[in-house]
Amino acid sequence: KGAAPLLFVSGVHPDVKLSELINLWKKEHQHLQCCVILGYEAGNTAGNAIETSRWIKEKGYQTIRLVTSDYHMPRTLLNFSISAPDIAIIPHPIATPEIRTLDWWRIPENFFMITREYNKFILAYLPSQIIRTLKR
Repeated sequence: KGAAPLLFVSGVHPDVKLSELINLWKKEHQHLQCCVILGYEAGNTAGNAIETSRWIKEKGYQTIRLVTSDYHMPRTLLNFSISAPDIAIIPHPIATPEIRTLDWWRIPENFFMITREYNKFILAYLPSQIIRTLKR
């Protein structure tokens, strides 16, 4: 939508080509070739933050727009705050319709997805607090 000049996609499988991703776009897409950069290094959320942080620093950006699913945003922000503490982050969470219902917890797949994400957040949060405490 023009909110940023470039789109960096972290953690892309090595076999995926930019042209393949762009062809999945349902709208006019010829102009995207210049503005989408794929990162192939990351294999998980912490790796996404590290890979993206390197790219941000290489480009000299001070602010980024971070796009990920709504339920994943807290852990993603935590990882980015560790790997890129000097970068201002504007979160753009993408709504996950499956968990937007009042009874999301009754659907086993949704319940396990949220529970798994919560556990991953705690596992990322605790070491970050230990590191912050040691730096004081």
